[in-house]
Amino acid sequence: MAPSSDHFAATAAWIALGAAGRTQGNVLREIRERHGSPAGVIEPGAAAAPEIAGLDPALRERAHRLLDWAGREIGAVRRAGGEVVSYGDAGYPALLREIPDPPAWLAVQGEWSDAEAPAVAVIGSRSACPAGVRRGREWSAWLARRGVAIISGLAHGVDGAAHEGALEGGGRTAAVLGCGLDISYPRRHLTLREAIVRGGGAVMSELPIGTQPAPWTFPRRNRLISGLARGVLVIQAAERSGTSITARLALDQGREVWAVPGTPEDPRARGTNALIRQGARLVESPEEVLGDLLPGWPGDIPPKMDDRSMIQAMGGLTEEEMELLAGLKAAPADIDTIAARAQLTIEQAAATLLDLEMRGEVKRLPGMRFSKA
Repeated sequence: MAPSSDHFAATAAWIALGAAGRTQGNVLREIRERHGSPAGVIEPGAAAAPEIAGLDPALRERAHRLLDWAGREIGAVRRAGGEVVSYGDAGYPALLREIPDPPAWLAVQGEWSDAEAPAVAVIGSRSACPAGVRRGREWSAWLARRGVAIISGLAHGVDGAAHEGALEGGGRTAAVLGCGLDISYPRRHLTLREAIVRGGGAVMSELPIGTQPAPWTFPRRNRLISGLARGVLVIQAAERSGTSITARLALDQGREVWAVPGTPEDPRARGTNALIRQGARLVESPEEVLGDLLPGWPGDIPPKMDDRSMIQAMGGLTEEEMELLAGLKAAPADIDTIAARAQLTIEQAAATLLDLEMRGEVKRLPGMRFSKA
């Protein structure tokens, strides 16, 4: 069914209001609850406007002048393969309405409803180490298998890995862009972006068509990443970084923040360690995240999660560690047997067992035998 002319006018009014200047959530909420849309409110001399506290007359005038442009923007979004979801629409993400400065509208490619599943934002450094990238992918896959939607920013490093993990886990994921919906950034993630939409997720932006990525666009984008989620999981972050800023925005928005600790020598871990000192919850497994997100969990492990999949998703483990644990039975075994099962050398098996023992994954028994902890 084609949208009505009234709906088109309302959507254009929301776009115009959003483009006219940053508007606090209480003003947007009052417009929606009292008037349904800003269409009449931003008309010159509208009697209703003075009743709305905080609605600047100059902003109303700018919004009115932008109405024709806003109508063209709706067409531009549709030509880019998306649709406009305004603050007044039923499909607008409910969690976004809770933040202090929600967007008046979003350009959305795909489908997104935060009523379908609890959502977690998974974010981290663009230059994360291989272990950080792997953890972002595997923890996201583990959460996705349990019905958690994953939000991130489609950037290099942890963000892209989080989207990939959500898709691998058969879940839904949303990417929030720091550019217009028609811009593919970064270019290397074009295929991933397409997979997100095909997988039942969404790509979205509050920026007009044609807006190129720039230093000022990403802080605006970051508040939406945290705003769309019930909590933010920080995998790896430098002390002064966009990831750390997003986490602090999440705290300001009243969201839960989880941080994976790192070694003090790694500058990519200083941001996460600082967040923990500031009150973020230290987590070492996705189980802890899910336990906070869904009180009463854990339940039974889904049947489709075999032993190897569980090991891989749980720990951010290396290939050697996964091979060894996958072949380690409940009954104790010596190093020769363990090495043969995992197709490792004795030296590799001994070093890997020591690492796993220190992390509590295996236990050492008399006679240099090992079993699962």
